[in-house]
Parts: sequence; C-alpha cells; structure tokens
Amino acid sequence: MLVINTARLSYLLDTKIMIIILKPDTDKDSTEYSRLLEYLNNLPNITVRMHEVIGAQQRLTEIYLVGDTLSIDADNIKNGAKQTHS
Repeated sequence: MLVINTARLSYLLDTKIMIIILKPDTDKDSTEYSRLLEYLNNLPNITVRMHEVIGAQQRLTEIYLVGDTLSIDADNIKNGAKQTHS
C-alpha cells in the first residue's frame, strides 16, 4: 500500500484541506503511484498539490487536496491506487 495516512484540516473561510502522506521513498515511476494521482486528479472540485521533503536518509511525499474534501472517504484514497478509471 502506497498511502501511510490521511488527515483533514479546517482553516479560516471554510477551506477544507486533506493531506495524504505516502510511504518514504515512494517510486514516482510505479504503476501504483500513477494510478493514485490519476484517481486524485479526477476527483470533482478538488485541487491536488504536491510537496516533497528530502532528508538525509529518505524522501517524503505529501499530497494536499484542497476543496470539497468532506465528500472524500479516506479509505477510497487508500484504495484509489488499485482502481482503474476510464
């Protein structure tokens, strides 16, 4: 499984943000990673933003979902990389 954890944050003006944390050193060329991004980019009313932190021993990838995240089930994200969309 590619996704370690998800969390929702609420900020001012009712902006809803969900953060997805991937396993350290996730292979960006993997099919699982590509499928996850395809799934996320096809979510309605959601903007996807990526952030990468490179440390001395590992690389951590965070994916921020901004928009109507209340309608997103975290389990669907964890399983999103296994789904195929047309």
